Amino acid sequence: METWLTEMCYIFKGEKGRKNVLTIRIQPNEGIAIKIFTKKPGFDTQIEPTYMQFCYKHHFPGQTFDAYEKLLQDVFAGKHTFFNISKEVEAQWAFIDPLSKHRTPIRFYKAGSWGPKEAFDLIEKDGRKWLEPYVAFCQI
Repeated sequence: METWLTEMCYIFKGEKGRKNVLTIRIQPNEGIAIKIFTKKPGFDTQIEPTYMQFCYKHHFPGQTFDAYEKLLQDVFAGKHTFFNISKEVEAQWAFIDPLSKHRTPIRFYKAGSWGPKEAFDLIEKDGRKWLEPYVAFCQI
């Protein structure tokens, strides 16, 4: 089955620039969207993007919590599930401390933008580029 799926992903290899994309949005409008290129029904080989998405706010209307609201509820209830124990915190700092001594300068950019020019320069060094998001993500 795995081999079949792998081969199916590359049926339309000749279609330049068309790639299937999995988008996971953390905030706002939490959810998952998948863009896949599909062949339209019929005898012609017409390929078009198709979107599938799951949005928490639509699937669980009125049941979502702000992240801090949930943590505060857990604190008051005495639940420690989403909190680190001291050994975990110490291990995290043992990893982060050496990195913090070799930090790059902070780059400022306009809120709501794609980030500073340096972010584009960095990824383009490998011949890659940032993908534009699916505009209607969780807007159903």
